[in-house]
Parts: sequence; C-alpha cells; structure tokens
Amino acid sequence: MIVSGLGRHLRGRDYLPRLVKMRCTSWADLVTVKMLNGQAVKDWTDRADHLAHGFGARSCRVSIARAGRLVHTPSASTDSVRSPISG
Repeated sequence: MIVSGLGRHLRGRDYLPRLVKMRCTSWADLVTVKMLNGQAVKDWTDRADHLAHGFGARSCRVSIARAGRLVHTPSASTDSVRSPISG
C-alpha cells in the first residue's frame, strides 16, 4: 500500500488502510477497506491498475460501500469460460 501511494509513512510509522471485510464469489473477490483520514475515492480509482496488479487480476473496480469505506472488485485473473458453449 505504501508503494502504490495508498498508505502513508510519517515519522517512522506506516499508516495503512484497514481491511474490513473480504468476500469471494465465483466471479470476483470483494475487498472492503477503511480509507485513511484525508483520502478521497479518486485517490483509489486513480490507482485501480496498481490494485489489480497486486491482486493478480486483469482489472479492478473501486466503488463506495459507505462513507469512508470502499469496495475493490478485482476481475477474475483467468477466463471464467474456458471452453466454448455449444447449443
């Protein structure tokens, strides 16, 4: 988080967003975090590519869960449809 710019290092101490909840579905992993004071949603959306890379996913969507909390939705790292669907 420090490297991606979403954490802070002040006076020898690291301040990191707090993991609130993680939920895995068949399509995506939903990760809810509590933002640091002074952060804006734009700080996170600007770094969505960094988050996707960290999760090993192709992309990541950031949305607001409620005030001060965000949900990251990294897309699946592999194709969920591996074989053609025949009719």
